[in-house]
Amino acid sequence: MNQARSLNGRGTAVIRFLERAAVVWIVSLTAIATDAQLLNGSFELGYGLYTNTSNPSSVTTAAVGWVQYGNGLRISTNETGDANSARTGAFSLQCFGSNFGQSEGACQEIADGVSPGQTWTISGYARIPSSDPLTNASPIGMQPFGCLRLAFMDTNGAEIDYFDAPDIYSADGLDTWLSVSVTGTAPAGAARLKVDVMEIGFFGNPSGTIYFDDLTVIPEPSTFLLVSMSLLGGFRMYSRRKNRHTD
Repeated sequence: MNQARSLNGRGTAVIRFLERAAVVWIVSLTAIATDAQLLNGSFELGYGLYTNTSNPSSVTTAAVGWVQYGNGLRISTNETGDANSARTGAFSLQCFGSNFGQSEGACQEIADGVSPGQTWTISGYARIPSSDPLTNASPIGMQPFGCLRLAFMDTNGAEIDYFDAPDIYSADGLDTWLSVSVTGTAPAGAARLKVDVMEIGFFGNPSGTIYFDDLTVIPEPSTFLLVSMSLLGGFRMYSRRKNRHTD
């Protein structure tokens, strides 16, 4: 009897240890997920000024958290005169008018919680207005497009690998917010990632506008977190049953 109680006591101690380890694991994963948040993915926050590098005479309010380049502008529905130029709120990122080999947009780096082997997903929405569709009169077959990119970099900021969502063309739908996402696994040496949204044109005379809004980044630990919570619940249920059996 004493030996059985001793064994039961040891089993309970093991369960308690596993419970505590699961709690620590969940807290760690929560911290990673918190650090990995994309800042201002809706472009509602503005601060300071951005001087358009493609048109220096154009100065607009900068998007907090983002590095803008070329014709990548934080813009409001009041400025566009189109209530649907933002999916939610009053602001979005407008990308327009690129030349051959030149991209127009904005990017943001996440330097915390990134490690090799993790799977990351960037999701968001894009809209091409019928009043200013992405087009290229010549050559007809080479059309400009919108792009959502997930890039992984090393500790020095050098790009190691990148993943692109399917290109977004006018033919995919006008005046409609299209859901777009891309998933990629961090390669060896990855220490940070970059989210890049842009419009890219080809040679000829590309023109048109694409809006991006409501961008989010989802790290792999969010899945692990659910699994860990399930395991923790399992440990506790087993512990209760074991205690009732012992009593």
